[in-house]
Amino acid sequence: MVILQRLFFICVNCILSFVYSRHCDITIRVKELRCDCSSRNVTFIPAECPSNTTDLLLMKNNLNSLGKKIFTRYTQLRYLDISSCNISAIDKSAFEKLTLLTELNLFDNPMKTFQGNIFAPLDDLQVLHISHDLLSTYPREAWSDVLNLTKVFTYGGPSNGSFAEIFSVMKNLHYFHCDYEGYVIHNYTFDSFKRTPLKYLCINGGIREIEIDTFAPLEVLSSLSTLGQRFSKLSNTLQALRVFENRQMDELDLSDNFKSYGEYVISADLFAYIGNICVKRLSLRDNDIRLIDASAFQKMKYRNCLETLDLSKNKFDFHQEYIFLYFNFFINIKRIDMSLISGNFIQNVQKQKSDSSRRTRDHGLKTDKQKDYSIRLPSSLEFLNASFIIGHDFGMINSITFKGITRLKIIDFTYTSLADCNYTFNGLQNVVILNVSHFKCGLLNPNLLKSAVNLEQLIMQSSSLSVGLKEDHQGKFLDGLKHLQYIDFSRNAFEDQFRTSTFKSQLDSLQCLILEGNFFTSIPLNLEDLNILSFLNIRNNKIAYLTTKETDAIEVLFEKSNRTMTVLLEGNPLVCTCASLDFVDWLFTTKVKLDSNGSYSCVGSDGNITTNVVYNQLQIMRIRCITTVWLIFSATLFGVLLLFIPTWISLQIAPTILLFIYRNGQSTFPEVKRRNT
Repeated sequence: MVILQRLFFICVNCILSFVYSRHCDITIRVKELRCDCSSRNVTFIPAECPSNTTDLLLMKNNLNSLGKKIFTRYTQLRYLDISSCNISAIDKSAFEKLTLLTELNLFDNPMKTFQGNIFAPLDDLQVLHISHDLLSTYPREAWSDVLNLTKVFTYGGPSNGSFAEIFSVMKNLHYFHCDYEGYVIHNYTFDSFKRTPLKYLCINGGIREIEIDTFAPLEVLSSLSTLGQRFSKLSNTLQALRVFENRQMDELDLSDNFKSYGEYVISADLFAYIGNICVKRLSLRDNDIRLIDASAFQKMKYRNCLETLDLSKNKFDFHQEYIFLYFNFFINIKRIDMSLISGNFIQNVQKQKSDSSRRTRDHGLKTDKQKDYSIRLPSSLEFLNASFIIGHDFGMINSITFKGITRLKIIDFTYTSLADCNYTFNGLQNVVILNVSHFKCGLLNPNLLKSAVNLEQLIMQSSSLSVGLKEDHQGKFLDGLKHLQYIDFSRNAFEDQFRTSTFKSQLDSLQCLILEGNFFTSIPLNLEDLNILSFLNIRNNKIAYLTTKETDAIEVLFEKSNRTMTVLLEGNPLVCTCASLDFVDWLFTTKVKLDSNGSYSCVGSDGNITTNVVYNQLQIMRIRCITTVWLIFSATLFGVLLLFIPTWISLQIAPTILLFIYRNGQSTFPEVKRRNT
């Protein structure tokens, strides 16, 4: 009975969604019913949403004003968005009965002042999005209405350089995000927050100066973010951090700052303002930094606190050649992101001359002039993003050895390629996920990844593997990687079938294989050899259709994978001809999960069509195909008969004719002979 009631509820709501789709879209999730009426040019609160709606989205309409008890139909609301609705007035009873509302968005409305304590009915309101200047007009005698706020998002103001006094009563406020309107943040700007438990502060805007004691009132702040302050000065901002000296903080995010004043060098003294804070996560991303003083990391007072460091999208020059080495000062560091920096790759490498002559590789290249390099990283490191780093010509390399990385699980080297892949990576025994996409592996050492014995995910998109693996006749490249579950070989210009030895070590481990964007005309491996494969992506190849043998192999995998098999085929030049009808039939009868639900574009005898249309006419098309086959057979047979029958007849009567001629000849020749003599 309960199940039937639930089904009825879903059906009713689906019908409502269909009937009122002109105004609102309804989405049902677990414990959530969302009614989206945004950007519909409505001038009233829609009454067509279900009364048990939990999330009501009305942004970008033209409501003008909110009258008395206008939301009483929706007593179950938890989220209400009436931003950008041209609201100029709200009646004090407009939010009556919304006792469950936890989040309210009033952004971007022309309303200048409150007409009363409109938040009084909102007993559970915790998150508020509002203009700062509008919030500052809330009646003082009703400030108790905002006691439960935990998060506040504001824009505009403060016009006098100091945030409104109403913040001082927010005893539960721990997160504040503001779009600051002024150019200077003053020492008194945050005075209203002095007695609040504010822990997370995010400041956006066009700030040019931060006074030195600006953050002093924020006594328990643990996370500071100053995003996009491109006109601020590096030296000024870092000095303003001095109030946090000896404090434990979760995060300092100074991303996308300091770009307009040419301060691109962080001295040891400046970096000390950061180093004197016990901060877990530090981001200096996208600041065009050229150089950090060599002793800056070493002199950090609390370098042992740092767990995450983001230096990505900077412009480090050749003076930073030992930046990898500096990371070893952080004995508890877990995550390092240095992607998209303009320095030389493998900056702290130490050349190690080969003491003995090297053997010639399988592909015949001599290694007597190749060199070995090593990179030491902190033993605590778990994640390294060194992608999109401009390469440096190191000449002929024999090996790159990573030292100390006993906990490193994830490495991203996308686009950080040397001249080729004719070397080996050593020390990757603990790495689980490796991305070496866009490597220049046309020249490939088959032992490149030999040390990654515990690798579970390998991503090698656009790495010229179709060329590099041509000479790997024995399948050495993936040999020994017995834990590999996920392989992405997208866009490598593969055309030919893989050798049976290519995935010989992954028969019992491979679960996901991505071969998108190659030139395969069929599935390029024997699927029946793989025991637990459950995801196959062969999108955007050159496949016309799958053969019965291939679909049968997929069905076997479907059973092996506990009926969770997924195959992606979109983007192939499929054909819908007599030869592919069994494939089309399979698309709509299989329980294997397919993208687009099996409905793909294909080319038929009359032009473009979809597999769905073909399937709906399958019986007719089969009859046509059978008829066509019989017509062809009949025409062929008729042609053969036309050729055979005259030949047979001629063969049958030829001896008689020849005998007749011969006998006539015998009877006439003697007379001719006698006449001649």
